[in-house]
Amino acid sequence: SLVEKYRVMQPAVFVKQSTAIAGLDPAFNGGDRCVIQLARYGDFDNQKMGIQLDRTEIIEIDAKSSEPVHFQIANRTRQICEENHVHPSNLAVDATGEGGGLCDILAKVWSPSIQRVEFGGKASNLNVSPEDHRKSCDVYGNRVTELWFSVRQWVINEQLRGMQPEAVIEFCSRMFDDEKRMTIIERK
Repeated sequence: SLVEKYRVMQPAVFVKQSTAIAGLDPAFNGGDRCVIQLARYGDFDNQKMGIQLDRTEIIEIDAKSSEPVHFQIANRTRQICEENHVHPSNLAVDATGEGGGLCDILAKVWSPSIQRVEFGGKASNLNVSPEDHRKSCDVYGNRVTELWFSVRQWVINEQLRGMQPEAVIEFCSRMFDDEKRMTIIERK
């Protein structure tokens, strides 16, 4: 109901030029596909800064290549970002587990200014929301839960557009446990 009410699947209308951004899920930890999400952020016509999700691209791994998997991902990520005018500082990479090694390679072959995100780590000291001034680390059991609920907050604040049906299903399907002291999202 939130997806429909807040028009999450509709495209954004920017009032000024937007900035290209991207997020990389190297999929080392869950068996998923290696995916890069291209997006833009800027001022929406509703007077709020928001994110427009543009397209996802699967990064295919060539098992016959002499190039190691991590380098294949790093090189293809760099190529996609450069083709789409994504500055290295506007690329967020899941650095959980083996993702940390991939980040090291990206930092060496492209730029150390990429943004590393530890999904498995502790939630941050940031406020839960503009209305809820509790620290996220006091509410959420880990970083991935904090990030998941942040997306929900962006939806409610009408700051997220262009979500594809597959992503909507993934976000809406994941359960969470809020009966304990801290809220925690289920594992994939």
